[in-house]
Amino acid sequence: MTWNARTFFIPSFFSKGLNYYRNLKWYDWERYSARQETKMKMGGFVGEITFEGDIEPFMPILKAGEVLHVGKGTGFGLGKYKSAADLHG
Repeated sequence: MTWNARTFFIPSFFSKGLNYYRNLKWYDWERYSARQETKMKMGGFVGEITFEGDIEPFMPILKAGEVLHVGKGTGFGLGKYKSAADLHG
């Protein structure tokens, strides 16, 4: 089985008794592709997700995602997120 966030990461949150609250909105934008000579539709979620419970076992992968970014379009700055866990410690 191939590892991905959908099959491993999210179900693991639920099996550990974590709750989450989300305040997300879809944001659409376009970019021009010189190679394809057309506008490309891009988009993704913008907002906040708050986890409640013992998040510590997941912090290494969450912190790695802050550096690596996740999903499609990371070369265009998509997939970026910031953890506030260090602030609320």
